[in-house]
Amino acid sequence: MENVHIVMARKYDVIEWIPFDRLSGVKKISKGGFGSVYSATWLDGVRKVETIKDADNDNYKKVREPSSIVALKTLAGLSRKTDEKVLEGDIYGVMPYVAPEVLLGEQQFTQAADVYGLGVIMTEITTGQRAFDGRKFDAILGADICGKGLRPEFALGTPKCYIELAEKCMNSDPKE
Repeated sequence: MENVHIVMARKYDVIEWIPFDRLSGVKKISKGGFGSVYSATWLDGVRKVETIKDADNDNYKKVREPSSIVALKTLAGLSRKTDEKVLEGDIYGVMPYVAPEVLLGEQQFTQAADVYGLGVIMTEITTGQRAFDGRKFDAILGADICGKGLRPEFALGTPKCYIELAEKCMNSDPKE
């Protein structure tokens, strides 16, 4: 886990950045084909809102739980294993996560294509919904992604720096 620098948590419709040094007791739980899952104790704890009632009003106070157990996931090679043989012209993956240059057949899978998929995942973290939820993953969606530059949306209130990073990940130019 030495490459992990920050973790992001979403609870109560709040996005919060968690510095890695605020986690303790990191333990590997499981490993799968695309990454590993860890548990850890978040020293600061989950933020929550308490209602304080008085005679006339409801007042709200932000507080934290003393500490919280959280799950962490690493992502290694989002589209395929590096030693997996790819046949010429084949496209692997779920459409919203596949980079436009790969959908168009201009390039095979690369690390840049994986970064694009990470940007899509970042939008899902903010909304709590799958990218392009409710749309068919078909040629029309592919044309909108490749031709019109369609990208998944972010939840209201998402920090500007987070949106900028995700948008850089989903840039239609893989060199960017």
